Amino acid sequence: SSIYKIYIYIGLSFLFKGLVGLLTPFMVIIVFRFFSKRKYSFKEIKLFRGLGIVFIFIMFWLFPAYMTIGYTFLENLFVKQVFERAITGAVHNQPFYYYILLFPVVFFPWSIAVIYASYGYIKDFFLKNKITDLEIFLIIWVLITVFYLSLSKSKLVIYLLPVITPVLILTFIKFS
Repeated sequence: SSIYKIYIYIGLSFLFKGLVGLLTPFMVIIVFRFFSKRKYSFKEIKLFRGLGIVFIFIMFWLFPAYMTIGYTFLENLFVKQVFERAITGAVHNQPFYYYILLFPVVFFPWSIAVIYASYGYIKDFFLKNKITDLEIFLIIWVLITVFYLSLSKSKLVIYLLPVITPVLILTFIKFS
């Protein structure tokens, strides 16, 4: 089934981006399940089998690295690269609102269109206008990613790369 391709891509994203490669897609999938108009079941999206596929990708990388380097590798990965960057902000420490301020810069030269489309979606939400499941999925993708990146103490503008695609798709939908 093509649903398994999603989990293969999530596994690959872990190999390229580490924990963030897992966090974004799984959080979006789970939250979308509760906000979508059509109610998807975890069985329907094969979540538990998908987790197994992703676990294989994780072990494909983690196990050989651990066998080669040992505990030092795991300590460096989880303590220094994940915990210290996220909690203590040892490098690139910025305030919570850092990414909100950068949105116009990140989306230049489409900044005005993105702001206008965002305003339109906020207005649609409060006026209870129709928003498709695709739009809901993309909005959740953006909001979750920006939220958890904002919680992390360590911030870089390149961390926003995963939201560029959904924001531009939403902007084009709003203008179409």
